[in-house]
Amino acid sequence: MKTNEESIGHRIEAPSHGLVLLIDDDPTVAEALHLMLENEDDLRMHYCSDASTALDVAAKLRPTVILLDMVMPDISGLMLLRYLRVGEFSRSVPVIALSMKDDAKLKADVFNAGGNDYLIKLPEPVELLARIRYHSDCYIRLLQRNEAFKALDVSQRKLAESNIKLQQLASMDGLTGIPNRRTFQETIQTEWERVTDSGKPLSLIMMDIDCELYGVVQT
Repeated sequence: MKTNEESIGHRIEAPSHGLVLLIDDDPTVAEALHLMLENEDDLRMHYCSDASTALDVAAKLRPTVILLDMVMPDISGLMLLRYLRVGEFSRSVPVIALSMKDDAKLKADVFNAGGNDYLIKLPEPVELLARIRYHSDCYIRLLQRNEAFKALDVSQRKLAESNIKLQQLASMDGLTGIPNRRTFQETIQTEWERVTDSGKPLSLIMMDIDCELYGVVQT
Protein backbone atom coordinates (compact mmCIF):
# COMPACT_ATOMS: atom_id res chain seq x y z
CA MET A 1 0.00 0.00 0.00
CA LYS A 2 1.27 3.47 -0.92
CA THR A 3 0.87 6.11 1.75
CA ASN A 4 3.53 8.67 0.94
CA GLU A 5 2.70 11.96 -0.74
CA GLU A 6 5.02 11.24 -3.67
CA SER A 7 2.51 8.68 -4.99
CA ILE A 8 -0.14 11.29 -5.75
CA GLY A 9 0.92 11.62 -9.37
CA HIS A 10 -0.24 8.08 -10.12
CA ARG A 11 -3.66 8.23 -11.72
CA ILE A 12 -6.03 5.33 -12.39
CA GLU A 13 -8.14 6.13 -15.45
CA ALA A 14 -10.89 3.62 -14.72
CA PRO A 15 -10.61 2.55 -11.05
CA SER A 16 -11.61 -0.99 -10.25
CA HIS A 17 -10.77 -0.49 -6.59
CA GLY A 18 -11.11 2.26 -4.01
CA LEU A 19 -8.63 5.15 -3.96
CA VAL A 20 -8.73 6.79 -0.53
CA LEU A 21 -7.31 10.29 -0.07
CA LEU A 22 -6.73 11.33 3.54
CA ILE A 23 -6.38 15.08 4.11
CA ASP A 24 -5.20 15.58 7.70
CA ASP A 25 -2.31 17.44 9.31
CA ASP A 26 -1.88 14.77 12.01
CA PRO A 27 0.54 12.01 10.87
CA THR A 28 -0.62 9.72 13.69
CA VAL A 29 -4.08 9.60 12.10
CA ALA A 30 -2.49 8.73 8.77
CA GLU A 31 -0.50 5.92 10.39
CA ALA A 32 -3.58 4.56 12.14
CA LEU A 33 -5.57 4.56 8.89
CA HIS A 34 -2.65 2.95 7.09
CA LEU A 35 -2.72 0.09 9.59
CA MET A 36 -6.47 -0.29 9.11
CA LEU A 37 -6.22 -0.44 5.32
CA GLU A 38 -2.89 -2.15 4.67
CA ASN A 39 -4.39 -5.63 4.30
CA GLU A 40 -7.37 -4.52 2.20
CA ASP A 41 -6.55 -5.46 -1.39
CA ASP A 42 -9.44 -3.46 -2.85
CA LEU A 43 -8.41 -0.19 -1.20
CA ARG A 44 -5.40 2.07 -1.67
CA MET A 45 -4.64 5.00 0.59
CA HIS A 46 -2.89 8.27 -0.23
CA TYR A 47 -2.01 10.88 2.37
CA CYS A 48 -1.94 14.67 2.07
CA SER A 49 -0.87 16.60 5.18
CA ASP A 50 -0.95 20.07 3.62
CA ALA A 51 -4.46 21.46 3.13
CA SER A 52 -3.16 24.18 0.80
CA THR A 53 -2.16 21.54 -1.78
CA ALA A 54 -5.18 19.26 -1.25
CA LEU A 55 -7.12 20.52 -4.28
CA ASP A 56 -4.19 19.85 -6.61
CA VAL A 57 -3.67 16.44 -5.04
CA ALA A 58 -7.32 15.53 -5.52
CA ALA A 59 -7.23 16.66 -9.17
CA LYS A 60 -4.14 14.53 -9.90
CA LEU A 61 -5.11 11.49 -7.88
CA ARG A 62 -8.82 11.31 -8.78
CA PRO A 63 -9.76 9.52 -5.52
CA THR A 64 -12.97 7.55 -5.12
CA VAL A 65 -13.44 8.80 -1.55
CA ILE A 66 -11.88 11.60 0.53
CA LEU A 67 -11.37 11.52 4.31
CA LEU A 68 -11.22 15.15 5.41
CA ASP A 69 -10.12 16.45 8.80
CA MET A 70 -12.28 19.34 10.01
CA VAL A 71 -9.55 21.13 12.01
CA MET A 72 -6.32 22.07 10.21
CA PRO A 73 -3.94 25.01 10.71
CA ASP A 74 -3.92 26.61 7.24
CA ILE A 75 -7.55 26.23 6.24
CA SER A 76 -10.59 24.78 7.96
CA GLY A 77 -11.90 21.46 6.77
CA LEU A 78 -15.30 23.03 6.17
CA MET A 79 -13.84 25.67 3.85
CA LEU A 80 -11.77 23.07 2.03
CA LEU A 81 -14.92 20.97 1.58
CA ARG A 82 -16.61 23.92 -0.13
CA TYR A 83 -13.61 24.30 -2.45
CA LEU A 84 -13.71 20.59 -3.25
CA ARG A 85 -17.36 20.86 -4.18
CA VAL A 86 -16.67 23.44 -6.88
CA GLY A 87 -13.55 21.70 -8.25
CA GLU A 88 -13.89 20.17 -11.71
CA PHE A 89 -12.56 16.76 -10.65
CA SER A 90 -13.71 16.70 -7.03
CA ARG A 91 -17.25 18.08 -7.01
CA SER A 92 -18.86 14.62 -7.00
CA VAL A 93 -16.23 12.64 -5.06
CA PRO A 94 -17.68 11.38 -1.73
CA VAL A 95 -16.24 13.24 1.27
CA ILE A 96 -16.23 11.75 4.78
CA ALA A 97 -15.61 14.42 7.43
CA LEU A 98 -13.38 13.45 10.36
CA SER A 99 -13.69 15.31 13.63
CA MET A 100 -12.91 14.94 17.31
CA LYS A 101 -16.24 16.61 18.12
CA ASP A 102 -19.67 15.07 18.20
CA ASP A 103 -21.16 18.47 17.35
CA ALA A 104 -24.66 18.63 15.83
CA LYS A 105 -24.10 22.09 14.31
CA LEU A 106 -20.80 21.07 12.74
CA LYS A 107 -22.46 17.97 11.32
CA ALA A 108 -25.21 20.11 9.82
CA ASP A 109 -22.63 22.51 8.34
CA VAL A 110 -20.73 19.58 6.81
CA PHE A 111 -23.81 18.16 5.11
CA ASN A 112 -24.96 21.62 3.97
CA ALA A 113 -21.53 22.15 2.38
CA GLY A 114 -21.84 18.90 0.41
CA GLY A 115 -20.30 16.32 2.75
CA ASN A 116 -21.47 12.74 2.41
CA ASP A 117 -20.67 11.39 5.88
CA TYR A 118 -19.36 12.37 9.30
CA LEU A 119 -17.19 10.29 11.63
CA ILE A 120 -15.72 10.86 15.07
CA LYS A 121 -12.09 9.94 14.66
CA LEU A 122 -11.01 7.42 14.85
CA PRO A 123 -13.87 4.93 14.47
CA GLU A 124 -13.57 1.17 14.79
CA PRO A 125 -11.88 -0.35 11.72
CA VAL A 126 -14.93 -2.42 10.76
CA GLU A 127 -17.12 0.71 10.68
CA LEU A 128 -14.58 2.83 8.85
CA LEU A 129 -13.99 0.17 6.19
CA ALA A 130 -17.73 -0.30 5.68
CA ARG A 131 -18.31 3.42 5.18
CA ILE A 132 -15.29 3.82 2.89
CA ARG A 133 -16.35 0.89 0.72
CA TYR A 134 -19.96 2.07 0.56
CA HIS A 135 -19.10 5.58 -0.62
CA SER A 136 -16.27 4.44 -2.88
CA ASP A 137 -18.37 1.76 -4.58
CA CYS A 138 -21.23 4.21 -5.14
CA TYR A 139 -18.83 6.66 -6.78
CA ILE A 140 -17.24 3.99 -8.98
CA ARG A 141 -20.69 2.89 -10.15
CA LEU A 142 -21.50 6.53 -10.91
CA LEU A 143 -18.36 6.82 -13.05
CA GLN A 144 -19.17 3.58 -14.84
CA ARG A 145 -22.73 4.75 -15.52
CA ASN A 146 -21.48 8.06 -16.89
CA GLU A 147 -19.02 6.27 -19.14
CA ALA A 148 -21.79 3.97 -20.38
CA PHE A 149 -24.01 6.96 -21.18
CA LYS A 150 -21.12 8.67 -22.92
CA ALA A 151 -20.40 5.58 -25.02
CA LEU A 152 -24.10 5.28 -25.89
CA ASP A 153 -24.21 8.92 -26.96
CA VAL A 154 -21.16 8.44 -29.18
CA SER A 155 -22.74 5.34 -30.75
CA GLN A 156 -25.99 7.18 -31.41
CA ARG A 157 -24.14 10.07 -33.02
CA LYS A 158 -22.18 7.70 -35.27
CA LEU A 159 -25.38 5.89 -36.20
CA ALA A 160 -27.10 9.17 -37.07
CA GLU A 161 -24.11 10.22 -39.22
CA SER A 162 -24.15 6.85 -40.98
CA ASN A 163 -27.89 7.16 -41.65
CA ILE A 164 -27.36 10.61 -43.17
CA LYS A 165 -24.60 9.29 -45.40
CA LEU A 166 -26.74 6.34 -46.49
CA GLN A 167 -29.63 8.67 -47.25
CA GLN A 168 -27.31 10.85 -49.33
CA LEU A 169 -25.98 7.82 -51.22
CA ALA A 170 -29.52 6.63 -51.89
CA SER A 171 -30.66 10.02 -53.19
CA MET A 172 -27.63 11.10 -55.23
CA ASP A 173 -26.26 9.92 -58.56
CA GLY A 174 -22.83 8.43 -57.96
CA LEU A 175 -21.36 9.78 -61.20
CA THR A 176 -22.68 13.33 -61.31
CA GLY A 177 -23.37 13.97 -57.63
CA ILE A 178 -26.80 15.40 -58.39
CA PRO A 179 -30.14 14.10 -57.07
CA ASN A 180 -31.16 10.87 -58.80
CA ARG A 181 -34.46 9.63 -60.24
CA ARG A 182 -35.67 8.38 -56.87
CA THR A 183 -35.23 11.85 -55.40
CA PHE A 184 -37.01 13.33 -58.41
CA GLN A 185 -39.99 11.02 -57.95
CA GLU A 186 -40.24 11.82 -54.26
CA THR A 187 -39.92 15.54 -54.92
CA ILE A 188 -42.46 15.65 -57.73
CA GLN A 189 -44.94 13.68 -55.63
CA THR A 190 -44.52 16.13 -52.74
CA GLU A 191 -44.88 19.14 -55.04
CA TRP A 192 -47.89 17.62 -56.78
CA GLU A 193 -49.64 17.18 -53.44
CA ARG A 194 -48.76 20.76 -52.52
CA VAL A 195 -50.18 22.33 -55.67
CA THR A 196 -53.25 20.08 -55.44
CA ASP A 197 -54.00 21.53 -52.02
CA SER A 198 -53.09 25.12 -52.88
CA GLY A 199 -54.39 25.30 -56.44
CA LYS A 200 -51.18 26.97 -57.58
CA PRO A 201 -49.49 25.97 -60.87
CA LEU A 202 -46.61 23.51 -61.08
CA SER A 203 -43.84 23.96 -63.62
CA LEU A 204 -41.28 21.38 -64.69
CA ILE A 205 -38.18 21.98 -66.81
CA MET A 206 -36.53 18.95 -68.43
CA MET A 207 -32.98 19.25 -69.76
CA ASP A 208 -30.34 16.79 -70.96
CA ILE A 209 -26.78 16.72 -69.74
CA ASP A 210 -25.62 18.87 -72.68
CA CYS A 211 -27.90 21.62 -71.39
CA GLU A 212 -30.15 21.37 -74.49
CA LEU A 213 -33.67 22.38 -73.59
CA TYR A 214 -36.17 19.64 -74.31
CA GLY A 215 -39.26 21.47 -73.30
CA VAL A 216 -41.27 23.11 -70.63
CA VAL A 217 -44.29 21.45 -69.12
CA GLN A 218 -46.73 23.47 -67.13
CA THR A 219 -49.91 22.36 -65.41
